[in-house]
Amino acid sequence: MPATYWVDMIGPDNYWRPVKSIPMPYHHATGIELANQSAFLQPAGQATPVRFTIEITSRDITKVPDQYEWHTMYRARIIAVCAP
Repeated sequence: MPATYWVDMIGPDNYWRPVKSIPMPYHHATGIELANQSAFLQPAGQATPVRFTIEITSRDITKVPDQYEWHTMYRARIIAVCAP
């Protein structure tokens, strides 16, 4: 399942988020857990985009009991960070 992607992020409020929202159906919840995030600087009002290159290492998909809803958790590691 390993795959490598890049995503442009900003952190204007000290929390990393994608520059462009990824459209998702309302009945799906997706999260990403970065294994080595502490090795990279946290944003300090980072209003300009930063490009993260990440490698997906695993994915867990679970169905919410008694609902038509699925939760997906991706686990990844950061390979590099640079200006886009």
